[in-house]
Amino acid sequence: MVRFGVNYVPRKDWFFSWNHPDLRATEEDFAVIHSLGFDHIRLHLRWDIFQRSDHLADEESIGLLKQMLDLAQKSGWMCR
Repeated sequence: MVRFGVNYVPRKDWFFSWNHPDLRATEEDFAVIHSLGFDHIRLHLRWDIFQRSDHLADEESIGLLKQMLDLAQKSGWMCR
């Protein structure tokens, strides 16, 4: 089976969106991508934001990732 997916880059603020996310725009993006028939989506994290030190993950960023996964699921994606 051939699978087609996309690397998700937010349409607003690109990779800087991890600093100030527009979750409404992200939800709209996920819905549009799903409607186009893709079967998976890949989120690219910015490690300089998610892991600011060698031994500590940023809790706020992890919370944002959870929100994005919830939005993806709401748009019809099965999150694994």
